[in-house]
Amino acid sequence: MTTYPIICAPMNRVSDLTLALAVHKANCIPSFVIYNYQDNKWDEDFLKFKTEIAEYVSITGSHHFVVALKSELLLNRPIVIETILKAKPAFIEIFDIVDISDKKLTNMFALFRKAGIKVIYKMLGARDIGELNQHIDGLVIKGPDAAARVGNLRIELPEKIKRARSMYPHLYIIASGGIATSQDIRDCLDAGANVVSLGTVFALSKESSISDETKAKLLDISFSEIKNIGQEHQNAIVFSTEPDIDGNHTAGLEAGLRSPTKGHVFMGKAIDTITEVKTVEQIVAELTCNL
Repeated sequence: MTTYPIICAPMNRVSDLTLALAVHKANCIPSFVIYNYQDNKWDEDFLKFKTEIAEYVSITGSHHFVVALKSELLLNRPIVIETILKAKPAFIEIFDIVDISDKKLTNMFALFRKAGIKVIYKMLGARDIGELNQHIDGLVIKGPDAAARVGNLRIELPEKIKRARSMYPHLYIIASGGIATSQDIRDCLDAGANVVSLGTVFALSKESSISDETKAKLLDISFSEIKNIGQEHQNAIVFSTEPDIDGNHTAGLEAGLRSPTKGHVFMGKAIDTITEVKTVEQIVAELTCNL
């Protein structure tokens, strides 16, 4: 179990073994990601995912981590289910559930829960999840100041947390979006969250795989420069506009992570509080000083 109620948010092309180990060492909860992969890179990406979670468990002896994935992977790729059941993460975070009444999907959720894996559904809007709340253990409540997908409903994060807590008092609530300080964490916990999920602050850590050049560029950028791109309303710092070939702007993201001359990087409002690249250990010490 971890010491602090902090998750390093699942980040496409950023969440990796190096970052996960640093987050674990800092007594927080790391994440691994297997959604939004391009079809032509599926085999390569999935092998990397399986290898990294196996190494993580071998090194740390811990299964207290998050695996984030799109629901369609559970429905269309049986090997994903097999891998998750073998890895036994503490949480799986499900994204993009099209039909919340899909019996095949809820049966899979039951399988995971029976294995001791908590099923978390990531929400962007104010959608009523109906009977789905009986088949899951928790919700990610994402505010408008988050990186990447935020939806088009501008309700501030503490208010969204309060609404979710009122509607689903039995569910585990993870707050996400624009959280950058100890006070932000306290506000979310006071509003009813059980734990918070931070992406931007960890994306700009020393251990993050984002290139040093891109990190240096991002330190000079403010949230006012962030653009909301695509039909999925993704918050990003845009260096250049690239074609979206997979519905998640992955090619542009990969370019931006390598160099601040092309593509984009998903960033949230927390960017306004970051003035230098620090280690994960330093970041967590500052985040938890007043908790």
